[in-house]
Amino acid sequence: NLLDQATFQPMMQMAYHLDVAKINTLYAYFAFNANKLVMIIVSLASAIAVTVVPILSESLAKHNMRNIRKQLEDSIILFLFIMIPGALGMAAVAQPLNTLFYSYNQIGTLILQISAFTAIILGLFTVVSALMQGLSRNRDIIRYYLIGLIVKLLVQWPCIYLLSTAGPLVATAIGMMVACVMALYDLEVNFGIRYVKLLPKVNRILVYSIMTYVAARLVVWGLNFLLNEQSKTQAFLIVALAVLAGGAVYVYFALKSRLVDLMIGERAAGLRRKLKIK
Repeated sequence: NLLDQATFQPMMQMAYHLDVAKINTLYAYFAFNANKLVMIIVSLASAIAVTVVPILSESLAKHNMRNIRKQLEDSIILFLFIMIPGALGMAAVAQPLNTLFYSYNQIGTLILQISAFTAIILGLFTVVSALMQGLSRNRDIIRYYLIGLIVKLLVQWPCIYLLSTAGPLVATAIGMMVACVMALYDLEVNFGIRYVKLLPKVNRILVYSIMTYVAARLVVWGLNFLLNEQSKTQAFLIVALAVLAGGAVYVYFALKSRLVDLMIGERAAGLRRKLKIK
């Protein structure tokens, strides 16, 4: 964020010759408006996933590599289970959500959608860095972060030149992705985490999340014909109904496929009985 604050204005002036007032407005779209909303789901998903950190430290003290590997794998899946549908859901309702909290604005909506997708990478780095700190690999994760920051700095100008206001978001995503890949590889080499084993669960999360996105997007699209999309009150109604529809789709398939059992354990069976899901 500090890097964006220092570079966005001069780079935008060089690329598009805009006045300072216009640049400050564009900067607010991604650095303040969108950032406040996406950090809600990033914080929620990260908080759930990093609850395993104290257990990780205990397993490390006992040199129990099997437990460490399982806890790392579970943490990553827990994070993705919350973060991916949350991010796609926010992207689906970006237009009424932006209207509800700020005002009806197409640029603001687009930036919120892009921010929602890039938030997955930011959240992943937050979780992975916490896991590495729990495993006493603080220096390594700081080094990966600095490398990611350098990568962001290198791609900042071309991203702003090509993508305008969305440029800093994409540059951040690229830099954090580099840091995430390095950290994930570190966990694989030193703690034996098996990403191939996680792929079936990740694939199901992706499929259900896309279905959630489609359901919520269809509700938003349909309600825009019936309600005034520029009204805050009616935007709230659109968001509420779209979230209910998308959430219902995700919960149904997560329960039916037993994916949610990782989150709530035996209580998932009780929910399936109550909802008559086989």
